[in-house]
Amino acid sequence: MANNLLKQLGEKGLEMIGSCSKYPELKGCWDDIAKSLPHRPHEAIYHRARILLYRSAERKWTDDEKEQIRRFVESNGTDWKTLARELGKSEIHVKDTWRRIKPKNLKKGRWTQDEHQNLFDLVNLDLRLKAHQIKNPDHRLLRDNISWEAISDKLTTRNHKNCC
Repeated sequence: MANNLLKQLGEKGLEMIGSCSKYPELKGCWDDIAKSLPHRPHEAIYHRARILLYRSAERKWTDDEKEQIRRFVESNGTDWKTLARELGKSEIHVKDTWRRIKPKNLKKGRWTQDEHQNLFDLVNLDLRLKAHQIKNPDHRLLRDNISWEAISDKLTTRNHKNCC
């Protein structure tokens, strides 16, 4: 089914599918593609396809590109769309590369007492801020409502996976 669609579209088929919102004749193409993979959620198929479709020919990031990401984030924040355009790469790849390179001072191993205290303070602050924003809080796991990446950025010594 998906292969037939690609054959019908010809040489620019992958590009068209990747930007299907620009092509009205492709409305619903992701539903057809998903039928070929019935045991996968549609959203997972779409996101994986975008990663594969927009993978640049040169997969390795140069030190200059990594430094350009650091400088951009320092001065402009995490506007991945703009940075991706500048670098000629996909937003997903730029964001993933940032996650891998951002912390130069990450620690591994045992947490210090100061780190524990800082984490505790940051989580409490985050929860207090959210308590004022949420009118009808559902009482799912509190951990799911915490912005771990933001806390990791403020903590500066551990990545978001280690914080939660």
